[in-house]
Amino acid sequence: MLAGKSLIDFAAQLSSTAPVPGGGTLSALCGYLSAALALKVCYLTLAKEQYKASHAEMHKVGGEIEELKAELLGLMDEDAAAFAGVINAYRLPRRNPCEANKRKEAIKQETLKAAFVPLRTAEKCLQLLKKISVVIDKGVPGAVSDAGVAAHLAAAGLEGALLNVAINIKGINKEYVLELEQRIAQINEEKQDLMSHLLRTLKMG
Repeated sequence: MLAGKSLIDFAAQLSSTAPVPGGGTLSALCGYLSAALALKVCYLTLAKEQYKASHAEMHKVGGEIEELKAELLGLMDEDAAAFAGVINAYRLPRRNPCEANKRKEAIKQETLKAAFVPLRTAEKCLQLLKKISVVIDKGVPGAVSDAGVAAHLAAAGLEGALLNVAINIKGINKEYVLELEQRIAQINEEKQDLMSHLLRTLKMG
């Protein structure tokens, strides 16, 4: 499991010629680290009595971020497994027409899976950005820079994940292409609106 590796071991594997982990796994990791940093701001706020008015909301959003954090951790391994599935499909034999057809179908199916996993990563990062917006608005002002870094990390994870979706679109059935392209555009638009709002809030703060 990639999620259980030390940072040094993970980075060593990331920089190797091995097919996994790659950009999709790293995108999920960006989201995971973003959630961890956002939680830091939640807990700092909950620890300060002078921000008691925000405690109920911070407790709620903190629980939601914890769930997203766990999901993004799982998506690190899911993404690696999905890409490994594509690699294995390409390695299938094609010594005769029957094998060639089976290989072609396997490649399509595995590539489709490899497109939807990073899409889920992007969706989780988008949800996380929405939670971070609350953290920036209601969290302790002294930790607002941490919340800002968390927002940028979540945005990076989202953008990286969508790049992986876009690349995998090229190898899937046309019936799914429009659905995925529309979802990519929608997520990107929401992300841009959220980041514009967050950056304005951070500058005003």
